[in-house]
Formats: sequence, structure tokens, C-alpha cells
Amino acid sequence: MAVVLLLAAYLISVVPAQKGRISGGKQLTSLRNSYCWAPTWSPDGRELAFVVAPRLEAAHPGLSMAEFVKALVPGNVYGPPAGAQVCTMSLADKKVATLGSGWAPLWYPIKGALLYLEQASERRYPSGHLRGQFAWAKGKARGGEVRLPGPDVYIECCLSPDGRLLAFVAFHEPYETVVGMADLESGKSQQLAQGRIGLTRLAGWSEAGDFLFYLSEGVLYRWRRDSKKVSRVAAGVGLANPGAVAPKGDRLVLAGRLKRGKAQWEWELPVVNSDSGKQQVIARLQNGRVQEALWQPHGDWLAYAGEDDKGWRLELVSSDGKKHKTLVHSRSPLHGLAWSPDGRRIAYVVGGPIYLGEPPGPFRPDGQLWWVKTPAPRQPSAPSPQR
Repeated sequence: MAVVLLLAAYLISVVPAQKGRISGGKQLTSLRNSYCWAPTWSPDGRELAFVVAPRLEAAHPGLSMAEFVKALVPGNVYGPPAGAQVCTMSLADKKVATLGSGWAPLWYPIKGALLYLEQASERRYPSGHLRGQFAWAKGKARGGEVRLPGPDVYIECCLSPDGRLLAFVAFHEPYETVVGMADLESGKSQQLAQGRIGLTRLAGWSEAGDFLFYLSEGVLYRWRRDSKKVSRVAAGVGLANPGAVAPKGDRLVLAGRLKRGKAQWEWELPVVNSDSGKQQVIARLQNGRVQEALWQPHGDWLAYAGEDDKGWRLELVSSDGKKHKTLVHSRSPLHGLAWSPDGRRIAYVVGGPIYLGEPPGPFRPDGQLWWVKTPAPRQPSAPSPQR
């Protein structure tokens, strides 16, 4: 299955797309000679934090299948780009402020507090990652009572809703990663899992912060905060692309898996019951893939960014799969989806360095930040997969 996914990713990455305009959404940034990456909303929804890096001077050279696999396996989760800067945008006046050199901005759930990773070593690992240490970009929580974990090669991080726990995936040589949990009050940490790099990802916290979900080697796991125990939820849910947790923690949407259909390859988008592990496919892409998926805060709409032979789409779908709505269509990559805290807008990036092979014709190296309005959370559908 892993070989099939790698082959599909390789083919998709080198398929040329036709030129076309972007329909839907509104552009927020017009940065020159640079690109945006990884937008994230402040808890009050008034600011966006994101990474800005110098624009690539030239496209990546075409890769053979062997070169692609060598690049993808350790680098499926991209390391920080050279010259990365952490920035914020005030959504009231659209002004951009540069906070400092670093990457992976992370809002602490106290007004005005923002964390990010700054470089702690000159060594860049084969995966493209750097050893980083946490720094306060603005504000400081609880008078210095927060004990941030030490320098490490962090791949992704996720704060619990109350800001007391930090879940993370960190690089572990050779070509492996660990899922860890750091208690920011006691300073203690717990290792939850270990797996191959690119195949271990965080899915996120439940809204109440009582459960953390993560994927490792195609299996979905749940960590319980009260008992600090890990249980297996479901297998065969996909190998690399992350998903998101429903507000109540009873279901998850995952960015999917590749399966052979009757006449062609299909990429399935499943919703998984977190108790029974039962899965319900709510969307399928023919000869394409889903890059990432989100669950609407306080609601029941799901959003995903996907690519097929017609280009990229940002799509909404109800959790029972009965309602679909295309928000954005683009010939350039759509990625970095982030839903606003009130569930009414999605921020995302159009363009940027997402292809490892030769980029298609309309590829935009100057990735810009956009946003689009979404329906207000109104619970359009409720049923979850039956046990």
C-alpha cells in the first residue's frame, strides 16, 4: 500500500496542469519575491500568524522515481524553508508585521500570546528539518509559569485547548519520528509512539482537550488525558496526510487513502467513529488526492483541499456526505487550510513549493495567503457511522 501511495504521489506531482484563473476566495497578501506558509488563527479570530520565506529562484529539477522516493520518505513533512520569518496580519486593516526569524507559529490560548520555533543548530537533517527551540513571539502566558520543552527537531506541534499540554512529532534518527506529550506546567514528557518519518502525524485534540488523536503507519490511535493511556481506534485509514477531530471528539475526518476503483484509482475521504473505529466514506476523487481535511469549529461541515486532473479545489461536505459545495477552484496548489474560531472563514495558501518534481505550467512560486467565507455552523447533518 505504501508503494502504491508513493507511486500515485509521484505521478500527480509531475502531471502538467492547464492554465486557468482562481475562482472563489479573496487574496489577503501581495508579497513580492516570497511565499506564505502555514497560516493559523489567533484565538479571538482577529489575527493570522504565518511563515514568509524567500521565493524560490528556479523550479526544482525533474526527479526520477527513485529520487522522488528518496526525497519523499524522509521529507513528506516539509522542513522550515531557508530564511523563514514569522509574521502576523491584523484582519482589521490587513497590515503585516514581521516578528522574527523562525517557523511553526503556535497561538497560546491566552489573548496575545504566540509561540514559534527558532533555529537552535546549524545542522539541517536529511528530511530538511532543523533543530528548533520555542520562543515567545508576542505576549507571555501566566507570568513565566509555562515550562516549554527543550530544543528538538520538531516536525509538528499541537497545543491542548487549555494550553497545558503540548503534543508533538519530533525527528528521531535514522529516518524515524516519535509522538510525544509535554506537560507545560510540570515540565514532564511522555513518549506515545515511534514510527517512520512522514508516516506519523497528529490528527488533533477534541474540543474539550480530553483526547488526542494521531496516526502512525496507517493506524489511528487515541490518547486519553485522564488515564494517559493509548488505544488503537482504526487501521487502514491512510499513511501520511493528516485530518481533524470533530468538536465533541466522537468522530474524525482523515485526508484519506488511495484505493483501486472499478475503472480507475480513487482517493477516499473517510469519517471515522472514534469509539468503534467504523468508517464512512463521504467523498471520492477520481485519479486525484486529498492534501488535507478540516472539521468546522462548533459545526458539522468538513472542508478539504484536493487535486485531480481538473486542478485544485477547496470543497465543503457535510459529515454524512450528502451535501457538497465547491468554495475555490485553482490551477495552482491549495494548502495550509485553517478554519477561523467562529467557523465562518477558511484561510489558505495558493501556490508555493508543494511539488517535489517539475511543477506544472501555472505553478505559482510566490504562494499568497487567501481566505474564503463558509456557511455559519448550523449542524447541517448529524449522524455518525453506526457501530
